[in-house]
Amino acid sequence: MADQVSTQGAFRDLRTDSYDKADVIIMGIPFDGGASLGKGTCEGPAMIRNLSVSLPAITENGYPIKDFSIKDGGDFDLNIHIEKYFEKIQNGARKIFEDGKFGMFIGGDHSVTIPLQRAFFDNYGKNLKIGVIHFDTHPDIMDEYLSSKLAHACPNRRNIEHENFDKSGLTLMLHKILTFFSVYHAAFCNTSRK
Repeated sequence: MADQVSTQGAFRDLRTDSYDKADVIIMGIPFDGGASLGKGTCEGPAMIRNLSVSLPAITENGYPIKDFSIKDGGDFDLNIHIEKYFEKIQNGARKIFEDGKFGMFIGGDHSVTIPLQRAFFDNYGKNLKIGVIHFDTHPDIMDEYLSSKLAHACPNRRNIEHENFDKSGLTLMLHKILTFFSVYHAAFCNTSRK
């Protein structure tokens, strides 16, 4: 399933080598081939692992996390053909979900959510429709971007096309628009009161 990536020491106090005993399976997706501006998300999995070595397993309130384990499965093997690579990610994620594990996928540009969401819908949407809450500065709802239907600007369009997706369940939390509205609203309210 995965490359031989150095994961030694990552997720220190929570780490287990047993897939069966793990509560969470982490897989890296070192891919930025779907991005149009600013490469570098392919370095995310390695950076997160490096940082996790020095971070203790505690909550935001300082309480130790106990009775919880993580299996780091390494990175999905990179393939230069995006369709084949996404198929490999989708199949790997589907297996994790079918095994009843909580999958955590790190790294990669927005395009990698396409195979992950397909796997999630296929596994958990058998008898129900699933919605998505999307936090971003733009909606990622284009049908095609830079001649690709698998670009970083297309994940939510691919969601809409999936049979297990609840089309009324797409909520877009667009940060720049909300920020602009908040600033505009505050300025308008302050001016109108004078």
